[in-house]
Amino acid sequence: MTAIGDERLMLPVSRNDLLPKGKRDRTLFIIMLIMVPVVFVFDVFCVLPEVSNLIPVHVLGAIFVLFNIAANMLQLMWSQPSARELSPGVLPSVLMPNWFYCHECHLNVPPRSYHCRVCDACILKQDHHCMFAGKCVAFGNQRYFVVGVFYILVGTIYSLTMHFDYTVTHHLGGYRWKLILVQLAPHLGWLFGAFDMYGFLAASLNLLEICVMLFCATLLYSQIACVLNNQTMYERKHEVKKFKHPTLEENLQEVFGEHYILVWLWPLMESKPRGDGINFVDYERLENRKSL
Repeated sequence: MTAIGDERLMLPVSRNDLLPKGKRDRTLFIIMLIMVPVVFVFDVFCVLPEVSNLIPVHVLGAIFVLFNIAANMLQLMWSQPSARELSPGVLPSVLMPNWFYCHECHLNVPPRSYHCRVCDACILKQDHHCMFAGKCVAFGNQRYFVVGVFYILVGTIYSLTMHFDYTVTHHLGGYRWKLILVQLAPHLGWLFGAFDMYGFLAASLNLLEICVMLFCATLLYSQIACVLNNQTMYERKHEVKKFKHPTLEENLQEVFGEHYILVWLWPLMESKPRGDGINFVDYERLENRKSL
């Protein structure tokens, strides 16, 4: 057993530990595992030689982004945010006020926790279940999810900028609005002869990256809003802000830890989140007590 928030990783010991447990999660993870290297290779060997003379600079930047994506996603997958992973004796044997008893985990679980059916465990400060990593985003690992999504967004925008220009210039004959619109439906462009098979694949990749970019941008916006207000997705949906710390720095430290700036540059930085994932200050109740 390890305490939540311990930055030391538990290395997988079998194939089952390397992949998510659920079939849906495992399928999405494998798709991501294949597509990210494919896009990287396509960019480096097919696109870059045609659009830029600074290939080494672009390659180094792409490796930096790819490393941050891989490191953060792997640490998210190998994290242990469930209540049963706490050290023995941390959870009380008597049900505390506002706590609940989980009949599946057979544990007294603190507020802001939720039993995830996919993970089959009660998750401390559960935000949501990430299908691509096969792990719940929660206390102790939300940092990896947020930073990982940020770099996926950065990488997608970076790649799409080159792909779009490459596809339009080399396969569509220049920036003509009719041909640009064809990229929104690459199969139609191929059927009507707007571009060849290679152009169809490039345009399809553009469309995929546009979808990924919009998805990650929406997700990142939602996560940043939760971090700034110290909320989970459920609490944000129901406008619960009673756990919001008085200062921005405290809210950032609860997710990213003491080194909340450096973690955006180096995913292996040790930076334990503020708190323990069990006890949370209800600032609304404190304010009400002060007003009495």
